[in-house]
Amino acid sequence: SRPRLAGKSHGMVYRHAGDRFLKDHLNMAATWVSLADNYVHPPANITTQIRNGIKKVIERNLGPAGFSARNTARLEQFADPAAIEKLLVLPYQIMAEVKRKKVITAVDASKMMAAVGIELLLTTMIRSQNLADLDVNKSFWPANPTASGAWSLVIDRCDVKNGQPLRFALSRATIGLIDFYRKECRPLLVRGPTDRMFLRTNGNPKGRAMMAHLISRTIARRLSLDVNVHLFRHTARCSTSTSTTCGSMAPGTCG
Repeated sequence: SRPRLAGKSHGMVYRHAGDRFLKDHLNMAATWVSLADNYVHPPANITTQIRNGIKKVIERNLGPAGFSARNTARLEQFADPAAIEKLLVLPYQIMAEVKRKKVITAVDASKMMAAVGIELLLTTMIRSQNLADLDVNKSFWPANPTASGAWSLVIDRCDVKNGQPLRFALSRATIGLIDFYRKECRPLLVRGPTDRMFLRTNGNPKGRAMMAHLISRTIARRLSLDVNVHLFRHTARCSTSTSTTCGSMAPGTCG
């Protein structure tokens, strides 16, 4: 029967996974189920049964969802308030260095890109995909900061998991950082018509993985801290409880 065949297939993946069941194999199994659901169209009860089986294996072999030991260690880096403070001021240190240069290059523009990415992750806690997808014309309201210094980052409901649109009021410091990148640095990366905020040196949009790597690498090189973008929400919560430096986030607006 189909359920038995699916069970054998799942068991084969498990046996070849080695002594420790790896998340990669679970992701592969879930992907196969999704492909079958979209292209083979098995009965709904069959896919439900297989998905439930995958979940049971996850719980039995990997335990409940939570932080890995490595991610826990990453968060422990910020038990020291000095580490938090260094991370908070890093975007502004980068901007000060770039501004001091007589000629700003594409390499400097990439440094500022990392600075803006770090600042927005800390002050808004948006997801890494939302960060990579930012649009210079659609992601900010109004189009330019007002004379009184009002400017917001907006995320459309279609790009938020819970379907609720997000709006984050930006502080003057954050606005100054973004504006400098937008006006003085981003043009050095533009090679053709595009509204994407973050670009590679060849002018193509910088994807989520590349943006995440740029940010993690910048923090590692400059602060000797091991941080990935997925931990920024937790790091930012630590920072808001210990410091009031720089940006502001609208309460209850995490997407």
